[in-house]
Amino acid sequence: MRPGHSEPLDTSRGAVAEGLAAGALDWLLSAARTTDAGLVWGTTATDDDVDPFLYNGASGIVLALLEAQHHFGDDSYGDAAQRGARTIAAAVDHEKAC
Repeated sequence: MRPGHSEPLDTSRGAVAEGLAAGALDWLLSAARTTDAGLVWGTTATDDDVDPFLYNGASGIVLALLEAQHHFGDDSYGDAAQRGARTIAAAVDHEKAC
C-alpha cells in the first residue's frame, strides 16, 4: 500500500498507462499560455505563434484533451480544449491560404 492511502497501489499495465497519460496531460496544461483568444501551445517554450495543424500543432493537443475529458471524466481537460480551439479558430481566420 502507498503511505497515507488505505487502498493498495494498482500496478496493472492499465493503471500505469493512465498514470503516465495523466502526467503528460498535466504537463500540456502547464505548458499552455493564455492569450486573448484562449490557450496556445507554442512549438518552443518561448514561441507565441499558433501552429493550428493537426499533427504538429495545437489541433492535436486539443484532440488529446478532448479524449482525456472523455476517458478521465475531468471537465478541466474539456475546458482547456475549448479554449485551445478558440485560439486555433482565431489563427486560422488570419491565414491567407485557409
